[in-house]
Amino acid sequence: MQESFDDSAKGKVSIQSKSIGSSIPNLISRFKSTGNVKYAILLAQEYYSKKDYKNAEKWSFTVNNLNKNLEEGWVVFAKSRYKMGKKEDAIMVLDTYRQKNPSKYIDFLITQIKSGTL
Repeated sequence: MQESFDDSAKGKVSIQSKSIGSSIPNLISRFKSTGNVKYAILLAQEYYSKKDYKNAEKWSFTVNNLNKNLEEGWVVFAKSRYKMGKKEDAIMVLDTYRQKNPSKYIDFLITQIKSGTL
């Protein structure tokens, strides 16, 4: 994080904070140049946090193709599907992942999706 301080106004201090290197274009560039799954995960998470569920789904699908055992990819994929109105798809994806990779977090996430509390 880069922080900047502005005390030019009398009696006021303004603190601004922004991430260095985590902008979407920067992450896409890094992914394209390295093919590293960590950038695909960051992209999926970044798009999800911006409520761009279609792109979050796309990048989490990329994560899952690169490494089918990374829980983060399946979580973002399922959450994105759920947010796009595909509740049953989300549950099916998580159930399938859970069969090979048991996880208390996946169990919790499935419960949230089924109850509509996600």
